[in-house]
Amino acid sequence: MNPFSFKNFIIPSYLFYLLPLGLVTGPFLPDLFLSLIAILFLINCYFEKNFKFLKFKFSLIFLFFYSVILISSILSNNILFSLESSLFFLRYLFFSYGIYYLCKNRPETIDIFFKIVFSTVLLVVVDGYFEFIFGKNILGTSSPDPSRILSFFHAMIIGSFLSKTLPLIFIFLILTNKNTNYSNLIYFFIIAIYILIFLSGERSAFLHASIIFIFLSILIKQTRKLFFFTFSLILIIFTFLILTNEVIKNRMITSVYEGFQTKQVENTSYNDKIIIFSPVHDKFVRVSGEIFLDNKLIGSGPNTFRIVCSKYSNIKFNNNSACGTHPHNTYAQLLAETGSLGFAIVLSIFLYISYNLFKSVISMKHDQNTYFKVCLLTYFFIILFPFTPTGNLFNNWIGAIYFLPLGLFLTKFVKNE
Repeated sequence: MNPFSFKNFIIPSYLFYLLPLGLVTGPFLPDLFLSLIAILFLINCYFEKNFKFLKFKFSLIFLFFYSVILISSILSNNILFSLESSLFFLRYLFFSYGIYYLCKNRPETIDIFFKIVFSTVLLVVVDGYFEFIFGKNILGTSSPDPSRILSFFHAMIIGSFLSKTLPLIFIFLILTNKNTNYSNLIYFFIIAIYILIFLSGERSAFLHASIIFIFLSILIKQTRKLFFFTFSLILIIFTFLILTNEVIKNRMITSVYEGFQTKQVENTSYNDKIIIFSPVHDKFVRVSGEIFLDNKLIGSGPNTFRIVCSKYSNIKFNNNSACGTHPHNTYAQLLAETGSLGFAIVLSIFLYISYNLFKSVISMKHDQNTYFKVCLLTYFFIILFPFTPTGNLFNNWIGAIYFLPLGLFLTKFVKNE
């Protein structure tokens, strides 16, 4: 038996199991794992002479978006740099169908995967609280920012990781709901995750986590009573932390309040009363808009904001204060880097997900399968949520965590034909 054959599922399954842990280490390992799954799947398709998945509806939508970003890179003024982000974006399609193929032929993969997700998150949560209490993580490393928690991560993204995996922990709870005491224990662990996200100092992650936590807690029957019982306690804990910890108060309350109080972005040639997210994020978004106006159809090229922003920032703000690696909002980035075409595709996907989530809730059946679907739809809803700052869409780590559960969704809820 060849362990590298996708058909034998040995290597692909272990690579999939390692993905959650890989996300904790940084962008390299998860991207390596998913790329290897994609390559093995393609090799398997070649030997089986079966590429029918390319005709599936999801594939056609993905390939349309891929064509847009590829053309955008080719027409960009920074072709080679932009192609580094767009050319291999196709690996996410093959990865997703690799997981689909794996789970269809080996259904136990799903249960094992969620156990590993839970174990990984448990490790991160224990380390996160350890760092909050003692100032250093288990490995002896401390965060360079006293208002943030680093944990094992390559950057201060523990809150982002936990908020995005929160729906998956709800799925793990659903899969283990035969034992009420065990399910209750997992729910209290979910509460611990939610509080740690608050402690992490990541405001966007906390907003996302709040939407997920409240929505799914009320929606899922077995967690509803616990939610109403514990929510007051959670509010008391947050109030206590804000009143007793000046760092948390400044990060999560004062800075937000001061941002909303700002009436004008400094060093600008205009006087706008509306500030988007914060004064800093406002500049990113407005410069993205300026880039879009010069590249309406196809954008400046994937991942080129960091290169072209200097020109537009100097025009609008008389300095480079609006420059960064990305605009810190998915839709602002899409407008600037992929134009109206890329923006319209992703916005349409978000609206479709929102519609299906709404439809699933309205016609709610309180069974494991429906809860599973709603949790995954919530996952996708949050990662494409337009109204908060986000990471770089073309970043390897972001790509890995965005596409992590897509193969599971295709396996269980998409009729591919």
